[in-house]
Amino acid sequence: MKKKAFVLSLGCVWVLLLSTGVFAENDSIPLADEDCVKCHVEEVTDIDAHGALHKTAVGCTDCHAEHPPEGKETIAGCNSCHPPEDKAHYALQNCKVCHHPHHPRDMDFSKIDPVKPACLSCHPGPDEQMQAYPSKHADLDCKACHLAHQEATACIECHDAHSPDMKAADCMRCHQPHRPAALEYEGDIPAALCSGCHSDVVADVTGRGAAHKDVACIDCHAQHPPAKEDVIAECGKCHPSADKAHYTLENCIACHYPHYPMEMDFTKIDPVKPACLSCHPGPAEQMQAYPSKHADMDCKACHLVHREATACLQCHEPHSSKMTTADCTRCHQPHMPLEVTYGEDISSAFCAGCHVEVSKKLVRTKTKHRSLECIYCHQHRHKKVFVCDTCHGEPHDFDIHAGYPDCLECHEDPHGLVK
Repeated sequence: MKKKAFVLSLGCVWVLLLSTGVFAENDSIPLADEDCVKCHVEEVTDIDAHGALHKTAVGCTDCHAEHPPEGKETIAGCNSCHPPEDKAHYALQNCKVCHHPHHPRDMDFSKIDPVKPACLSCHPGPDEQMQAYPSKHADLDCKACHLAHQEATACIECHDAHSPDMKAADCMRCHQPHRPAALEYEGDIPAALCSGCHSDVVADVTGRGAAHKDVACIDCHAQHPPAKEDVIAECGKCHPSADKAHYTLENCIACHYPHYPMEMDFTKIDPVKPACLSCHPGPAEQMQAYPSKHADMDCKACHLVHREATACLQCHEPHSSKMTTADCTRCHQPHMPLEVTYGEDISSAFCAGCHVEVSKKLVRTKTKHRSLECIYCHQHRHKKVFVCDTCHGEPHDFDIHAGYPDCLECHEDPHGLVK
């Protein structure tokens, strides 16, 4: 009975205290942040998982200074922490359309049309890029590529890849999304990525580039327009003037197209000879040592294309009806044509073209000389002549040779020999 009376007495005390306002709400102990989870589990869980700075920089009571029903200032205005004077983005109205206070970085842009003004007020960099380098991307609303904040649609979901092996990450090696046409790149960029826009150029270099075939595109094109203007390297970068006299010449592209540099059109230069001889000193030395009409001509008279030459028979009559251009060069070198040299197998018919009378004499003679080829006595070089005793020694008595040291005093002519 005493215990029951004590409980009833204690209950009466609580009723009395409440009725007198001793434990009224206005006089209660202030709530702390850790108390909120007791009633607001979902909200606290959201902030803990997705609250960003709202999780670490502020507590519940920083935004909820009072609590209903007695408290009236239950949700602070955004500008209490984000004043408009700090940032243009904070001057926007209706923040909660994009930002939920408990997970402010998880934004749903589908609710705003257009969302671009809000985005650019917080991200001025992309705005500056799009204004400086206009493109079709600049005409799009941000949510066309950014369905969620800090996420972007992969480039190759909208654009065709430059090559079958290309991945979305490769796009970013050259193209920045907010200035896609103003290319900038660093590091090794394979030609396969360039070929997406420059397929003809890459094909030219690959198929006809000569030594340039082994040079990477970015070795010559370190930058790309319109972002940069200095987009083509000077030829002297790889061909320094100290290495070769030819590299001291100016206006290289008058002869050499960079993508196929050895296919030259000499018609654009008059005369082209100084440029040619600066790279080919051998012909220059030959023409100086052995002057001829060829030495007075410009190189393009015979060389319309680099490494190609006009056939001799297009300008000169052949020595015989069966003679070909290949036969010409067996005796005549184009840059010293009058310095006639030859090998072992040269038909006398070739010689007869210039030495008609001599040829006739050989045909009429009854001596063994008739059966000899011209090069038997005139070996290897034009106008070279063996002396008679090279083959014949001294066939007569000593007195005859002593009295007539010149064989031709008696035998008159080796081509029409008199016995």
